[in-house]
Amino acid sequence: VGIIIALLFNTNVLADVVNKKASDFITCEYHIGKIEPSLFGSFPQFSICIEDLYLGDKMSEHSGNDTLAYVGKVLASVDVKRLLKEKELFVKTVSLENVAANVFVDSTGLANYDVFAFSADTVSEEDDTTSFAIPFSTISLDELALKNLNISYVDNQSRMKANLRNFGLEASLSFVEERLALALDDAADDAVCRCSVGA
Repeated sequence: VGIIIALLFNTNVLADVVNKKASDFITCEYHIGKIEPSLFGSFPQFSICIEDLYLGDKMSEHSGNDTLAYVGKVLASVDVKRLLKEKELFVKTVSLENVAANVFVDSTGLANYDVFAFSADTVSEEDDTTSFAIPFSTISLDELALKNLNISYVDNQSRMKANLRNFGLEASLSFVEERLALALDDAADDAVCRCSVGA
């Protein structure tokens, strides 16, 4: 048990395993720099930190970008005790810092974000998706924070362009007894948004 725990919470081992297995369903160049889980120091909260998450742009010759998406740091924490005992999903925080995305669609409709490979036999035609129900009696997200979000969107097929720079957002969400509540707050003072349509 001690060996398993040591391997599970070894950030180098986790990052190596994820980087190797991700090739099964990611078709572009990718890299995850660090994965750091924490349970014992934050119990009953389970927290995880992921740093330097990178997806390459496989259409870089046409888009002019070598990066599809980059996230400097992702932080998330979940109340494990309430999840296991009461089937309540209480997320304390989700934070994304230094996020960049360069979305590109060429004139034929081919998109650079089409980088995930899913087998056709993973979903059966006989599966009844209409009976899906949320498995949690309560869902709560105390804090969602986006810091320094930068997005570039170019769609040559629709002749649309959009840019979002230095954007920040803080939000909270709760779902109790089939009632959804959402609060949003713009956290950036110098955010810039530009959009153009047409030639």
